[in-house]
Amino acid sequence: MSYDPLRRCDDAIVEFYLASNRFNGIPASNLTNLLKGDSDDLDRVLTQLVQENRVSLTFGKRHPNRNIKAFEPESTEVQLSKLSTYGAQSACVYPTPNRLLEVVDQDSYAGQPFLLSLALGTPQLTLLSFDLTVLERYRNDPRFHYTTSDVSGQIATRSADESTMPESNQVFLQTFGFSFDQDLNRAVAVFVWYLANLTPEHQAIWKAHQLGDEYKCHPDYQRISAGRFPEGISVFQAFLRELAEINAICRTIGYPTLFRTEFEDDDRPRRFGFLLRPTRQEYHDFVLLLDKLMADNLNHDFFRNDLELTTETEQEDGRIRVRDKGTIMLLEEWLVAMCRMDDPSPLREIASAFRRTRKVRQRPAHAIEPDEFDQSYLTKQRELMGSSLEALGSIRYILSRHPLACDHEPKYRREDWKVWMY
Repeated sequence: MSYDPLRRCDDAIVEFYLASNRFNGIPASNLTNLLKGDSDDLDRVLTQLVQENRVSLTFGKRHPNRNIKAFEPESTEVQLSKLSTYGAQSACVYPTPNRLLEVVDQDSYAGQPFLLSLALGTPQLTLLSFDLTVLERYRNDPRFHYTTSDVSGQIATRSADESTMPESNQVFLQTFGFSFDQDLNRAVAVFVWYLANLTPEHQAIWKAHQLGDEYKCHPDYQRISAGRFPEGISVFQAFLRELAEINAICRTIGYPTLFRTEFEDDDRPRRFGFLLRPTRQEYHDFVLLLDKLMADNLNHDFFRNDLELTTETEQEDGRIRVRDKGTIMLLEEWLVAMCRMDDPSPLREIASAFRRTRKVRQRPAHAIEPDEFDQSYLTKQRELMGSSLEALGSIRYILSRHPLACDHEPKYRREDWKVWMY
């Protein structure tokens, strides 16, 4: 049989790709020994293989690691132009999906759809979208460490449970993000590479929730994935930062904190985020949590030195009934009393935001309603969070005008935040 350098190089490229543990491209320099060290011959062979759509070339210009196929290959013309400019020694070579379809034993990847996708030449940083409900099993199961900033997140089996949890159910998803359709309906976004590293059992779970390609990646997740800083924070992070800033100002001016509890960015309540399943039940569960962070979280001691904390009413028998004022009433009275305005309606609107949340919270307590799935619950959640965040921002602004607050150095400056409402 005659020596065919083109065929030898073609086979070596495929073998290297499938044998590597990361589906790496072979450095073009590794092929020179098959061509007896002839660099001109290497250029000719690579040019022909690219033209025949059997291989693609990367040069580390679009992604810093040329050894992985991060993105879809550039056009044939661009690849050959770069080959001419940078030379074969700068290239890594990958078999194309057309070539891989000829040789990959797909049965050997049974039950591993995302690993098979890589084996068939899908770029590792291909972003796929999934129904949000796929995250429920991880968020709701305390055996998993589930964290999210509403822009990105991570899932891992808690170390304390690794010895008792079957290996097939153990998970480490290094990163996930979010994406949106044209109506701002949210989805989970994950790079194929991270999905391919899941166990077959969990790959099947994610595959069953996969959506189409009409979703676009969250702008900040794109920035994070490219190694850049995010532009903003989610409305939920902004809400918790407002709580913390309000309490910090209270300490500066010598008041008890307005809110009894505050949270760090990485220690927020587990379900304080966008709905994963837009149902009536999950929406009301969220509102219950929001009310606990707002009205239920108000500290009576904050008002003690400025207001009467009780009301007295005379009953028909002449006895006086003493009742504690509710926290929302105390907040409204304090705002009106401490902020002299000809028109106090803006101050009352702050308290109204607290009452809106309380009203939605109380509705399930007075009616039995069947659960339902409706994307509009995401819109309602955004509206409720928007008014709640605005109310907290107004409170912070009012407190910051206190004469003793002039020396307060905020940890979070509101003007530095871009708040993502989706």
